Amino acid sequence: MSFTIDKTPPRVTGVTSGAPVYTTPVTISFNKGTATLNGVPFASGTTVSASGTYSLVVTDAAGNSTSISFTLRSASSGDGGGNSAGGSGGESSGSGEGNKMAINMIDIQINNVVYKNFAIVSVKTVNGKKVTTVQLDETKIIKELSSLHDSPIIVIPVQNGSDRVVVLLNSQLAKALDDKNMTVEVQTDNASYTLTANQFDMDAIAKSLGSNTPLKFNIEIANVPDHKVDSIRNKLGKISLVSPAIEFKITASSGGKTIEINKFLHFVQRRIAIPDGFDPIKITTGVVVTEDGNIVPVPTRLVQENGKYYAVMYSLTNSVYTVIGNEKTFSDIQKHWAKTHIEKLASKLIVQGISETSFKPDNQITRAEFTAILVRSLGLHAVGSSADYADVQKSNWFYKAVTIAANNGLTAEGNSNRFNPNEQMSRQEAMVMIAKAMHLAGMDVAISDKEVTELLGAFKDLERLDFSAKPAAALNVKYGVIVGYNGLISPGNVITRAETSIIIQRFLEAAKLN
Repeated sequence: MSFTIDKTPPRVTGVTSGAPVYTTPVTISFNKGTATLNGVPFASGTTVSASGTYSLVVTDAAGNSTSISFTLRSASSGDGGGNSAGGSGGESSGSGEGNKMAINMIDIQINNVVYKNFAIVSVKTVNGKKVTTVQLDETKIIKELSSLHDSPIIVIPVQNGSDRVVVLLNSQLAKALDDKNMTVEVQTDNASYTLTANQFDMDAIAKSLGSNTPLKFNIEIANVPDHKVDSIRNKLGKISLVSPAIEFKITASSGGKTIEINKFLHFVQRRIAIPDGFDPIKITTGVVVTEDGNIVPVPTRLVQENGKYYAVMYSLTNSVYTVIGNEKTFSDIQKHWAKTHIEKLASKLIVQGISETSFKPDNQITRAEFTAILVRSLGLHAVGSSADYADVQKSNWFYKAVTIAANNGLTAEGNSNRFNPNEQMSRQEAMVMIAKAMHLAGMDVAISDKEVTELLGAFKDLERLDFSAKPAAALNVKYGVIVGYNGLISPGNVITRAETSIIIQRFLEAAKLN
């Protein structure tokens, strides 16, 4: 039996190497194999209409390849710039069901300076949904970055009505992300996603992939399908859904292996646009939909830019995010001095009542209750490994909250294997936990002995503070979380549910998470 090895390279029509500059859109086809155009997957029969210089590589199953470089200066596409992907020439050829693609160029911004045609976009329709893929021009960007100081900010606007936007960061840019502490912001019509190198554990990612080849990242923003949005509405009950539901996703790949990145070292910022005409007063908070379908609040600020409102959310994980409107009060707080604070945090799903109508604001709070409130205020929901406490069991209602707090460095360090969840929470213990939360939130927690002495010197009961707790107490005073009363900081006093609401609210404001 004899075998014939195919040594015939793929045949390409529509463009040829060494041809003069094309001045009209070109439709490129090939007879076999798969192709990339400037590194982006490319389908046979696609029309390229944007001016630019292109490199086409077609490879068949036997490894034979055909490479063609060509230049297009199309009068119909103008300069190919602007802040929208998939412009006039390419939209018509992107209407097929996954087998046709529109190619265009877009501008990006580096440190607020616009750079023309620094990215190529492909637009296609998959299962009735518009999908845009962005391939950044590594050569051009790396050249510009070489002349800039560290921490450059790259903004990639893709505002063309896509249901899904994917930005590819190939090896050189992924390395620059780490080496120059680069920030990348992807903007779509309804959302934006801001990522910085220090939010990733690059070593852990590389170890998970088990490869020494350079890392590549895909950053994705996608509209959530209607049937999944209906499921979210069912979970919310009486709470209203204010904005579109958006999925944020990042994958890393190396050596043919790909993993999804769902955990970050520091808070990642996301923005979701609020639909026009919606009363901003009714906007309460952003929420994340967890893997098990639960709704968890995340730290959220409302900002207005150019007359449009955005919910700015901060989280340590990827998933589906949306914005809710909710009003909550309790019958027993109507004349209470902390009414406004309690209602605000209850509407944000951070504090909960003893019942649907009762909050019991003056009840003393337990360590488990305080921990659960702090965890919810930070939008933490990934449980991770079990907490090593003998008195915290999986059957306890507080198991998840205490475990999450421990895994995020919010609980006390020491040799004790007991958490004492049902003991009352002292002001000193609360200050220590809040200081740990400040660190997690990225606040400046460096404090000198001199500053500690100055900040705590005004309190007459300073000596009642444990020595090890003084830096934490000073940080709480510095940021206005704890203000004291009648010259006393009262570290041994047990805090109430109302006081907890105010402390958490002040912390979120100081951390700019509210």
